[in-house]
Amino acid sequence: MNSVLYTALTGIPSKHGGGGKRIIHDLMLHLDRDRFRSAFCSFTGYTETVPEDTGLTAGGNMPEHWMRRLPFHDAVTRSNLYQYLYAYRLRRQFRAAAARYHVDILHAHHPYPTPFFIDAGTRTVLSIHSKGGMANEMAHSGMEGYQNNPVFREIARMERYAVAHADAVTFPSHTSRDLFLRMNPSIPGAERMEVIHNGIDVDSVAAVPRSPEVLVRYDIRTDAQLTLLNIADHNAQKNIPLLITALERIVRVHGNDAMLINAGEGQETPRLREQVRTAGLERHVRFLGRIPNEDILRLLKSTDCFVLTSRDVVFDLVVLEALAAETAVFVSDDGGNREIITHGSNGYLLGNDADEIARMIIGADRDRVRSHALRSVQPFTVRSMVRSYETLYERLLSAGVKGGA
Repeated sequence: MNSVLYTALTGIPSKHGGGGKRIIHDLMLHLDRDRFRSAFCSFTGYTETVPEDTGLTAGGNMPEHWMRRLPFHDAVTRSNLYQYLYAYRLRRQFRAAAARYHVDILHAHHPYPTPFFIDAGTRTVLSIHSKGGMANEMAHSGMEGYQNNPVFREIARMERYAVAHADAVTFPSHTSRDLFLRMNPSIPGAERMEVIHNGIDVDSVAAVPRSPEVLVRYDIRTDAQLTLLNIADHNAQKNIPLLITALERIVRVHGNDAMLINAGEGQETPRLREQVRTAGLERHVRFLGRIPNEDILRLLKSTDCFVLTSRDVVFDLVVLEALAAETAVFVSDDGGNREIITHGSNGYLLGNDADEIARMIIGADRDRVRSHALRSVQPFTVRSMVRSYETLYERLLSAGVKGGA
């Protein structure tokens, strides 16, 4: 039996949310256990069990929890001294992990741990989930002075090394691969890059019953003419102000007593609340914060539309979940969304004009796109994703490759 070690920078695999740790969770849960033994390692810790069954936690200990509430916390953690110490601890821990855990395949979902295992001679798969690479994503995160941040510089260096020397580099969509190559034109290793679409567990979505009770539990109006669900954290990339403006047009111009429900949080929360207050839409918007994935699925099945106006889209798992829940999907005509949605068939692709978005949502044939939704998600299942990765692992093992060019 061959062993696979999954790695991330911090935290633990979880079915709540998206990104690399969600994919690791699903891989560990569904990998063929007759052929592969899996484990997970990050700065947070190590586990060989399916994440829900382990005592490993992502939230840190109680002193760390309260430290985050102190007024000087951000100033301290963003200082160069703290960042140098953090980078030193990361290097020490992952170097020790590479020496301790002798595995057949390392499947990294963050570039930082990867070079230590490559240098130890481990066959390595690097999955890139970020927009144009981690360095590019950090550069566009709003972090001031990121160029001088020691961890940023180290991650940028580690990423170039990992991509150049990994045995395979995977991306969740053609859009994300093309964006990475466009942002990093001189980086070697394009011949070892391939697309493996992320997938969802369609059976798990089907097992969650439609439950209007979830609206009552979250204090959401049940008398709205139209309920719009938006699952998105509050950052610039999610482009939620455009959706709120479109909601205002739906309410004021089209006279529809619509309700927008958002599940997410982030640094833009105060601005979004102020936009809602200024527009007089308090009765029409409900911010839920972050909620469990099961409740997201219940909301998808209990609302009229799922709407996402994000920019720079890589590949959003929640779009697949919305299709599997057979809701009417409206997403931005951007990036990875185009690999999932066929306009007018299984959903609608939105432009950047609020009036156009409002007209499309009001005039859409929601029953038509719902009828095609479930069938269209079949190419993007967890089973398909896991089979693709198992095939990749076996190809590397049979080739006897250790380290890329």
